[in-house]
Amino acid sequence: MVQRSDGAILLCERRTLRGFELPGGGLMRGEEARQGLAREVREETGIEVEVEDRIGRYTRRGIMGHRAEVYRCTPRGGRLAKSFETPVVGWFRPDRLPSTLFPWFRKPLLDALAGERDAEHKETLGFSAVLVGMRVDLRTRRFGSETGAALEVEPAASAAAAQSESMR
Repeated sequence: MVQRSDGAILLCERRTLRGFELPGGGLMRGEEARQGLAREVREETGIEVEVEDRIGRYTRRGIMGHRAEVYRCTPRGGRLAKSFETPVVGWFRPDRLPSTLFPWFRKPLLDALAGERDAEHKETLGFSAVLVGMRVDLRTRRFGSETGAALEVEPAASAAAAQSESMR
C-alpha cells in the first residue's frame, strides 16, 4: 500500500477485471519481494516508492485463490502515469475510497491504516466473490471509472470516454 504524507492512498484500475485495487504484481525470476514491488508500482502507476515494512500475508482460497504479501510504501518520486495494464491510477483519501474498490483489498488497507505489521489473514472466497467482482467490473464498464473522490487521477477522462475505452 502506497501512502503519501497527506494520507492519500494510491489505487489503480486493471484493464482486465475493471475495478480499483492496490498496485502490485508478480515477481520476475530471481527478484526479491521488495525490489519486485517497487518495479511493479513504477510500471503500473509511474510512482517511485521506498518499500518499508510488511503489513501482512493474505491467503485467499477457493475460486479466486491467491497469496499476496502487502507492504507499506512511501512515494519518493515520479508522477502518476497510466499503463497498458492500468488505464486509470489515482490518489484517494482513506475515508473516500471508491465503491469500485474490489472488496478483497479492503482488509489489507484496513490493516495498513491500523498500523498492522506481519498480519496473517486467510479467507476462502466462494461464488459470491465472483458475483461481487463481476458487479464491480460491469459497473465500471457501464458508468466509467469512479474517480470523483480522487485527489489526483491519471487520466482525467470523462465517463463517456472511460466507457468507450472499457468496451475495447
